[in-house]
Amino acid sequence: MSETNSTPAEADPLSALPACVDELAARYSRPPLEHQIARARAEFDHQRGTVCDDEDGFENHVALFLQWYVIDRALDPDGPPVLHALRQGGAACDPRLLRALASSQHALFEVLDPRLSRPTRVRVLDLVRGGLWRVDLVQPMEGLTRGDIFEGRVLPWDGRVRFGPVFCYHPRARVRRSTTSCGTPASNAGPRPG
Repeated sequence: MSETNSTPAEADPLSALPACVDELAARYSRPPLEHQIARARAEFDHQRGTVCDDEDGFENHVALFLQWYVIDRALDPDGPPVLHALRQGGAACDPRLLRALASSQHALFEVLDPRLSRPTRVRVLDLVRGGLWRVDLVQPMEGLTRGDIFEGRVLPWDGRVRFGPVFCYHPRARVRRSTTSCGTPASNAGPRPG
């Protein structure tokens, strides 16, 4: 059995990212900001389409929305909730997680080399900005192959690059038909409205 430098998912500090996003969304949707989240949800659904609570993908749609609201959508000229939380303090989230979220980049990625030298690292091309990323995974992403396309988020963590907690996978067979399959992998990945 070969040894890798991966960390078990239970011990991975980034496993707290979804709870951090939820906490920030709750904090920045209380009065007097409740109008902000309602307006943001309307914008998000207008851009991505509405998914009803009884449809497949609803939970992922909500997770995508909350991530976009917290990380990308400015509340005011001072920026999105994650930047407010960093400046003001008081968030239940680890400040390192807040900094990682604030420094993250959302894009559409293509898998260039799904395994590099080990099953817990993947090389991807940012199809929006043209950057190349070598991303460390907590565990291998089964079924990932060269040429796969997904919408996600990369973020800095301990001198490495990691995926955010949610992503939208575009299987190669479906890309030609312009349909998508979204999910939350055990391996960490992340999007926002296009």
